[in-house]
Amino acid sequence: MISADLIGPINGFYGLIISDKKSNFIIARVLKSKAEVSPKTLEILKTFQNLLSLTKKTIVLFRADNEFDTKDVADY
Repeated sequence: MISADLIGPINGFYGLIISDKKSNFIIARVLKSKAEVSPKTLEILKTFQNLLSLTKKTIVLFRADNEFDTKDVADY
């Protein structure tokens, strides 16, 4: 299971944290605005998928809050 969370704003910036619950591997990014959430989330999900494909695995479940409820993320 991959989970995502958005924190902030903190001093005008947001923190995007996406983690694999099984391995505890985390990728985090600092964002300037909420508009960056969807494209950066897709970029990180593709990175996770590439890493998982090395062991012939795939993303089974993606869990996130409403900030991630966009058409682009849903289509992925």
